Amino acid sequence: NLGRNQMLWDSGLSARYMDNATAVRHKIEEMEDTFDLVLMAERFDESMILLKNKLCWDYKDVVNFKLNARKESRKTILSPEAKAALKEYLASDYLLYEHFKAKFEAEVDKFGLPQMSHELSILRHANENMKSKCDLKRADNDKIVGANRLHGQGMVAYTADEAADPECKLFSFSEMNFIDELRDIQSERAAKIGQKMNLDLESLDEQVLRQSMKQLPANMEGFPDIEKMKALYIHN
Repeated sequence: NLGRNQMLWDSGLSARYMDNATAVRHKIEEMEDTFDLVLMAERFDESMILLKNKLCWDYKDVVNFKLNARKESRKTILSPEAKAALKEYLASDYLLYEHFKAKFEAEVDKFGLPQMSHELSILRHANENMKSKCDLKRADNDKIVGANRLHGQGMVAYTADEAADPECKLFSFSEMNFIDELRDIQSERAAKIGQKMNLDLESLDEQVLRQSMKQLPANMEGFPDIEKMKALYIHN
């Protein structure tokens, strides 16, 4: 199902239900009940402001730079006919997008346009400060080697002065290296928790874990049913 209705697929809707209007509607309703806020890629800075305020974060927590984007010279302009064909082919994802786009715009209106404009200005100033601090520079990904090289060709990458601050390298990491960094952090946290619980995580058998996963409550798409798991394992 790679490429067709990718957002719904990533959200757990089986490929066999992609053209089932009822199943698509139920998945959208499920997502609305699950997420307090759904971000919009093309309005990323506004998304970061809403997220910051939802989570009571600081501006430094949402400093961001556009990574893994194609160079302008490698972008393709779609014809109206191609756009129409894609809208038909990705009809279910369009329903999902339009639903949460309307919700996002309502969130922005509720937040207040003057306040949003003010906070966007502060965020952009924070971005510029971090860019200067880390000496962050756009670079041709095809000429990058090491942890900063992105997957694919014709992409925009970054270089940073990693000695300036431990956080600087995170803004230039490639996606896969960033995931590896997160996994290392998670492994360290899991090991500490395991020690407190007298668990030997190193001795756990992967096949045993896979069999245990199969015994978890599942929904009709075959994915773990989070709500049933909450009812079984979380007690107030």
